[in-house]
Amino acid sequence: MNTGTQGTGGLLADLLGKIETSVSTNFTLNFHMGNATTAYPRVDFLVPHANISIPTTNVEDIITTEISFTAKPWDTSNDVASFEDTNELTIRYAFSGQNP
Repeated sequence: MNTGTQGTGGLLADLLGKIETSVSTNFTLNFHMGNATTAYPRVDFLVPHANISIPTTNVEDIITTEISFTAKPWDTSNDVASFEDTNELTIRYAFSGQNP
């Protein structure tokens, strides 16, 4: 587990902190794959509305933490979840010379 604030440890700490103070299941997730948020090349995955489950810890052969999420389509004009919309995920490719 990456214990940094931008890693899985930071996400786990944020989720556990919100369990006591919030009943919301609507979160924004932004994954940067390949490099840091300002470095190239990388691929960004933006999920503006995600339902994140409560993290579980498994202690079988190795200790693992599982954090599951589901991207939700969103009706932006009415600001509600919608089954008809198709905007669950935005993928952006960032490479040298491109303005991210």
